[in-house]
Amino acid sequence: MGWFEKDLITNFDDWREAYQLQARTEKEEREFIEGFFPKLLSYMGVAIIMVVVLVLIIPPRTAQA
Repeated sequence: MGWFEKDLITNFDDWREAYQLQARTEKEEREFIEGFFPKLLSYMGVAIIMVVVLVLIIPPRTAQA
């Protein structure tokens, strides 16, 4: 086997390793996004409910005083 074939094999190994690394990072990114958005939506829902409750409760108390 000449130098060209050896170079091709090492390049293929490097390419395969880089592709597996990229696939793993894309999988981790997808899992993070799938886990992140439901949490974000639930936190935003709680925050909106708290703001609505505060807006409904605080003005009548200030009007009485």
